[in-house]
Amino acid sequence: MASTTSAAQKRAAAKKPAPAAVDPLFYESKVIENNLHATTAEGEIVLPLLLKTKAFREMAGSGLNGLEQLITYVVLPAGGKALVNRIEELDISVTQRLASDWFEAIAERQGTSLGESSGS
Repeated sequence: MASTTSAAQKRAAAKKPAPAAVDPLFYESKVIENNLHATTAEGEIVLPLLLKTKAFREMAGSGLNGLEQLITYVVLPAGGKALVNRIEELDISVTQRLASDWFEAIAERQGTSLGESSGS
C-alpha cells in the first residue's frame, strides 16, 4: 500500500526547529506539602522536609558543611545514589540555591533559624 505522506510533508517534519537551549542555571522551587520541589535545567528534584529528630541531631554533630549535610542526611536517604548523582551534575550555583532553599524551608517549619534555640 502506498504511503499517503507526501515528500513535502516528510521534509517539513524532518525540519522541526531545534529545541531551545535550556539555561543550565535555571532554578525555581516551591514547598508542596512536606516536600521541596525544585525545577532545574535537569528536571525536577523533590526533597522531603520531614526530618527525624535523630537525623537532625546527627546532622548538627557531623562537622559537615550544609551541602554535605543535605547530601548525607536528606538526599541519599530520600533518593539514593541516583538522586545524589543528579544533584552533583548541577552547576554549583544551582546546587547551593537548592541547599539554601531546603534549609530555609526547614527553619520556617521550626519557626526559627537553624542553630537558634528557644529558651525555656
